[in-house]
Amino acid sequence: SGGGDGGHDAPPGARTGAAAGLSGLFRRLGTDLTTQATSSNSPRTVAHNEDHEEVEVEALAAGAAAGSSGDLVSCFYNWYGSRFLIPLLRRGEDKTSATYQRRLWRHKRKKRFLSDAMKLANKGEASFRKMDDQVAILDNEIEHCTRILFHPFEDIVVVCNVYDQVGVWAWKEGNRRCLFHNGNPPGTSLTNACFINDHDQPLLAASSSDGVVRIWDHPHISNPAQGTSSYISGGTYSMTARGRVRPKLVTAFKALTDLPPGTKVVGSKLVMDWQQEHGVLATSGDVNVVRIWNMERELKMQDISTRENVYVTSLTNDAPMGRTIIAGADDGSVRTFDVRSNNTRYGAGLTMSELKSRVISVHRVKSSSLVVAATMDGNVKVWDIRKHSQSLRTIAGMRGAMSSMVVHDYVPLLACGSHSQKIRVFNLSGEELSMIRYHDGFLGQRIGPISCLAFHPYLPYLAAGARDSIVSIYKG
Repeated sequence: SGGGDGGHDAPPGARTGAAAGLSGLFRRLGTDLTTQATSSNSPRTVAHNEDHEEVEVEALAAGAAAGSSGDLVSCFYNWYGSRFLIPLLRRGEDKTSATYQRRLWRHKRKKRFLSDAMKLANKGEASFRKMDDQVAILDNEIEHCTRILFHPFEDIVVVCNVYDQVGVWAWKEGNRRCLFHNGNPPGTSLTNACFINDHDQPLLAASSSDGVVRIWDHPHISNPAQGTSSYISGGTYSMTARGRVRPKLVTAFKALTDLPPGTKVVGSKLVMDWQQEHGVLATSGDVNVVRIWNMERELKMQDISTRENVYVTSLTNDAPMGRTIIAGADDGSVRTFDVRSNNTRYGAGLTMSELKSRVISVHRVKSSSLVVAATMDGNVKVWDIRKHSQSLRTIAGMRGAMSSMVVHDYVPLLACGSHSQKIRVFNLSGEELSMIRYHDGFLGQRIGPISCLAFHPYLPYLAAGARDSIVSIYKG
């Protein structure tokens, strides 16, 4: 029991022993700290413990007395001596270390990107960006993309295909940095992917149709600039026979144990959504539950029941608050589950049931209170979550079947793609801004059947993946 309480306050005997040892150290160096500690004119140094509370360190150096005699005095003893008052069981992070400074720099970088995105959202002309300026064409060499992810702060894009391959591209250079396998067994498909801790050094979470979620750490994803590992896995990377870096599998677990087997591309699949604020991963699929996982403790938190024979096809959350999970279902309904008063369990909330066919995508816009959902028959509904009884508007995203829909979090735009080889871009007021059918160039070929779309988290970039091997990136 003493170990648990010692994280906040050290026992009196421990402090006395530390002070005596430190005093003896300075006596050997010719400085009597015991006499100075009893002096009313002795200098005082302020340190910080793990809980960021100020702790005064008395009489660690001669300070003013030595300075008045003209002697050269070092501040190193004051700084190092203050560490004796910080409990050893819960030592605070050294704010002078290179690791801490890099993390602080990344935090400031995120604030800068977020500030620029909010300024862009407040500009009136942002809602009229056509997003048809093709800035990159990547020959991915792996067919049928199922998921594309933009790195929030680096010129990196992650492309996943329907089997188990994951490619990492420096898209402005047109250079593929690496290609590795997710490791799901034959006969299963890679269904979804997302970044974890994208504000610092991202890890890649990839799900497969057998219900397994794998968390990967790769230097080209977690730290593209330095090419080193993340804080979680640490250490150095092993190399392949061709001299390429192998990714590290941080962890893997069976997120859903009751998914029906035997499907490869369409049908049974695992969908997931990451809540950065609470460290929670929501998972669901062709089952009657939404399962909540605490990723820090690696424990299942809760199973939220859905209606019988109603399967979840898309998940999102109300970031940055992180208190609500929104699920789209195969019967066209959109349901919300919000955190109850004890902040640990979710309960059923609102139900929006204006759509009548399978929901392929649902998105909660971060910069507003809007929820956008799209169905396979080409309809897009926009709700204000505060007035959920009736949708604000209906947008005819596609005349016919639609395969993908994405919404930008800060620029009021949405994009729809279909297997009929076209992409349509709208603003959230329902106005069509552009239609993309061909690649740029004098002899631009027709784009492939669209299988996935992705917006950059902050910047006005749109990526499109198709059933062929081409990934296109457009700028507004």
